[in-house]
Amino acid sequence: MIVPGWAPRALGCLEAETQKTWEEIVMDKKAKKKIQTLHERLQKLRQQLAGAKQQMDDPSEVTTLESQIAAAEAELAKLKNP
Repeated sequence: MIVPGWAPRALGCLEAETQKTWEEIVMDKKAKKKIQTLHERLQKLRQQLAGAKQQMDDPSEVTTLESQIAAAEAELAKLKNP
């Protein structure tokens, strides 16, 4: 039974109907961590790409890095806009 104006203090919500489930909270935390990890990976890949473009020892490395960056950006976009 839901009592109007009552909400568990653990979640800090005002009404029980507007609370997220624990599964949603856990998924939000996982998604945030994944987004953070993807940002870090993109930064590292972009640095590697800049270095590969300067050296040009292996031209295929540039295309590989560009495709990895595109894949990471696509995954990031998918996480931000489900």
